[in-house]
Amino acid sequence: MDDYKATAKQTEMSEDAWRFFMTLIRDAAPDWPLREAWRRVRDAGPAMSWTVPSYSTFYRRWNGLAEAERLHARLGRHDTAKRLSIPAHRDKTSILPLEWVSLDGRTLDFWVDWGDGTAARPVMLALVDVASNMVLDWELTPSENATSTVRLIKRTCEQYGIFDRLYTDNGSAFAGHLVAGGAKHRFRNGKPKGLQPMGICQIMGIHLKFALPKNGQAKIAERTFATLSRTVDDGPEFCNAHAGHAPGASPSPKVVPVPVESAKAVLAREISRHNREAGRRSQGARGRSYEQIFRDGIEQRAQDGHPTRRPTAQQLYLAGLNRSGFAGGCLV
Repeated sequence: MDDYKATAKQTEMSEDAWRFFMTLIRDAAPDWPLREAWRRVRDAGPAMSWTVPSYSTFYRRWNGLAEAERLHARLGRHDTAKRLSIPAHRDKTSILPLEWVSLDGRTLDFWVDWGDGTAARPVMLALVDVASNMVLDWELTPSENATSTVRLIKRTCEQYGIFDRLYTDNGSAFAGHLVAGGAKHRFRNGKPKGLQPMGICQIMGIHLKFALPKNGQAKIAERTFATLSRTVDDGPEFCNAHAGHAPGASPSPKVVPVPVESAKAVLAREISRHNREAGRRSQGARGRSYEQIFRDGIEQRAQDGHPTRRPTAQQLYLAGLNRSGFAGGCLV
């Protein structure tokens, strides 16, 4: 009613009972019921000489806390700060093509026949230009390995030019000597010790940047894979070769693997369409396709006095060497 005035009187509650309630919430799982915490406080009240009011009183006091306090009680300080932090919105329009390139690998959801009688879920490696979102090149392999990664980087440098920086995660295929040899810092292998073989990034003059551990989703390649998986993996071409999205999914007797060449043909078609599709609404796209954004950016680089670097014959030769003979930093 208009003339209603709320009373300032509150139900009596022992502060020790409230502290015990909050301690139970802190030590329990994040989704543990508040009512169960209240029951335990109620049962312990008589022995501790606490004044324990009804659950509704506890519930009102809990809801009276700030959201940050409630999250802190359930999740802890670190997870609360992470959840409440404001995401950083970066402006990609200041980046030109080949300044930053994202590398990642993903196990696809369908099964292929590799031609030797073995069936497996293939791994797709991809290099994605951060400025334009264009997939520069990709490779389909039985596993995420350094040899295929080196081949992919070399082929991309030959076709488009040497990019300035490579942003990737800390997988063994990307943080090993073949790719990251000579890098000053790697989360996986730590600070280099002794003589180190040159990786392809050092040979090509590419600055290597690793994503923070457990933060691989920050890569644009990861988001590109998420887009492609909805259009490719679940497509009609693989309807009988699909065994589910779970990482450890096993094929049933009804699963018929597709020939690896057929899978490559479908991927080539869909990635080409992904690059050429007009009407993009991403940051700075203005209706252009990813490929057109890339082409326009390359022209802008040349006008700004930063032409694309082309690999020399010596760089291509060194990048093509089989450096598996390195052992402990020495040639054997």
